Amino acid sequence: INKVASIKQLLFPPNHTQFLINNIRLLMRTLSISILDEDLQHTLSFFQKLQAKRGGLNILASHQDAFRCFIETFPTILFLSPDNHISPILNFLQHIGIPAHRIPNIVLAFPPILLSNLQLLQTRLKALNQIDGVDEDYAKLMLKYPWVLSPSIQNNYKEVLAFLYSAKIPKTRIDRAIKKQPQLLGCSTSKMKLMVDQFAELGVQRKKLDQVITKSPQLLLQRPEDFLQDSVLDEARTFKEGSCIYGTHISCSTWVQHKRGSEAKNRISGEHNEEAIKRCGGVP
Repeated sequence: INKVASIKQLLFPPNHTQFLINNIRLLMRTLSISILDEDLQHTLSFFQKLQAKRGGLNILASHQDAFRCFIETFPTILFLSPDNHISPILNFLQHIGIPAHRIPNIVLAFPPILLSNLQLLQTRLKALNQIDGVDEDYAKLMLKYPWVLSPSIQNNYKEVLAFLYSAKIPKTRIDRAIKKQPQLLGCSTSKMKLMVDQFAELGVQRKKLDQVITKSPQLLLQRPEDFLQDSVLDEARTFKEGSCIYGTHISCSTWVQHKRGSEAKNRISGEHNEEAIKRCGGVP
């Protein structure tokens, strides 16, 4: 009984906020890779169970109901030793810079992190060093994208890197885009290709593509049909070539990219109100 109470307190502390729920919606909405490892499959299964219930992911705010679903999906957590297993994992997360009060957000968003052995987590963390500069702040990346320690996500980094590198985007800029928008790690290259092709149709030259990706990486997470919404296209029809944004003369294609990038950033960041989240398909 004491173990159950301590685990429940770890996952659902009094300062639990809406931030976790919004972040999980974002994680699920932007995931498009087809091959998922067992850890990620179980994680999605947990969230899908919640979504199938009345209230959807908002159940996470109801500690009793959420904990019941959590244990149903990850029953082996009850057999973990608090002193020999759970505490070392928590110490590891704090050691890499994650504040104690934010650890529940990491664990609930990616429960297998609590089931993994410490050596495996350390190995997966070191694998992130492939991304330039990430070793300076592991915590920032993990808080933005808790699934980053998933084998499937780490393997997809190689696919994303190869695809964007083939599009003549330097690795330093690719890594910069990933640190800015880590959801790219869960995006399939086939989906990215659709957007890259859309940029080409808008007249974005290949040599300028790296600038678009670096400044607005969230655009790669969109679908072409969402990118080219009527409201933006209507404005584009009245746009004059050589007009200015912040004093800089730009082309029509660059203007569209600027407009859509701003809108996409607002949607992806989750800063809109509940209605905006619903329009993005985030509320079950």
